[in-house]
Amino acid sequence: MLFCILYTLLSLSTTSAQNGAGVYYFNFFIDNAIIQIDEFKIQGKNGKETSINSTINFPDDFADSIRVIALQALEERTGKNTDFIYVKNKKGIEIKTTGMEGGPDKAAVAGLPLHTWNKAKEQFDLEEYITMRVELTEGLGEKVRYNYQREEKTISPTISIFIKSFDADKNLLWKDNVTIKKFGELERKKIFVDNLSYTRNEHFSSTMILGIFKHLMAEFAKN
Repeated sequence: MLFCILYTLLSLSTTSAQNGAGVYYFNFFIDNAIIQIDEFKIQGKNGKETSINSTINFPDDFADSIRVIALQALEERTGKNTDFIYVKNKKGIEIKTTGMEGGPDKAAVAGLPLHTWNKAKEQFDLEEYITMRVELTEGLGEKVRYNYQREEKTISPTISIFIKSFDADKNLLWKDNVTIKKFGELERKKIFVDNLSYTRNEHFSSTMILGIFKHLMAEFAKN
C-alpha cells in the first residue's frame, strides 16, 4: 500500500514538472531618458564633458512585480504552470540580472533570470523553456523647439516585448513580439549658458512603468 502511494506521488510530481514552463532568460531594458529626473553638464577647456544626473529609484520588489505580471500573461497564453527559473552556479548562487546589462544609455531591471538554454535544461525538467526581452525606449519622432539659451524636447516612448519558447530538445515552439507606441509623451527642458547646461525631465515612475508593462503583457496574451 505504501509503495502504491509513493509511486502515485512520484508520478504526479514528474508529470507536473514535465508539463510546466519556465522563463530562464529575461532582460528588461529602459532608456535612461525615460527615468532620468535631471542632468547637469559642464564642458571643460580640453573639450571633455562632465555630467551629473539623477534617476528614479526602483523599489526592492520591482522584479517581483514584473514576475507576477509576466507569469499571469504567460500562463494565460500557454495554458501551463509557469515560473521564473534561476540557474545556479558552482557555488550554488542563483544567476540574475544585475542592472548593468543595458550599458551606458540604458537601465536594466535587476533580479531577473539570466542564463542559457543548456544550463536551464541541466537543472530544470520542463516542457517549455522561455526567453523574454522587453525594451522601453524613448521612441522616434521627437519634437524639438529652440529659444534663446533654451531647448524643449518632446519624446513619445514605445515599449516592445520579444518572446521565444523552446521545447526540451531546443526546438522552437513559438515566438511573438508586441509593440505599443501611444501611451503618453514626456517633456525635456534644457537651459544652457556658455559651457554649462541643465536639463529637467518629465519621467516615468516605477509604478507607471509597471502599468505600461501590464498593458503590454495583456496585449501579448490576446495573440
